[in-house]
Amino acid sequence: KENRFHTLPVVDDENKLVGKITLDEIVSVFQPHSAEITQLLKTIPFLDTVPEAEIDMDYITPEIGILVVADEIMNKNYFTISPVDSIAKAYSVMKVNNTKLLMVIDDEDRLIGILKMFDIIYAMFREKGVID
Repeated sequence: KENRFHTLPVVDDENKLVGKITLDEIVSVFQPHSAEITQLLKTIPFLDTVPEAEIDMDYITPEIGILVVADEIMNKNYFTISPVDSIAKAYSVMKVNNTKLLMVIDDEDRLIGILKMFDIIYAMFREKGVID
């Protein structure tokens, strides 16, 4: 909440990366229907309007926090990089995989950090002397 991250890593007790959760995945838990169903409804010619996916506020109660389990909503598809890899390699991995975020892990799959596209751009600007 304080850092306004839109993707959070999920780690086990040994800090090993096991998945990630995006803001969209969290929000989807509270929607009455999925984005896929909304897209499907838009293809039906005789429907004049398609209800927008909204968060069902009646569904959100204090108890919901113990019912939503990270393991059930996390995405196990993520891209990683080693802390010794170059910025060029990180950029290449992002470009090839059409992602703007990489999880940085050590040789034992422990999470060290998160590298975002902004971090790469910032590093390139510093390298080229655009910023200090």
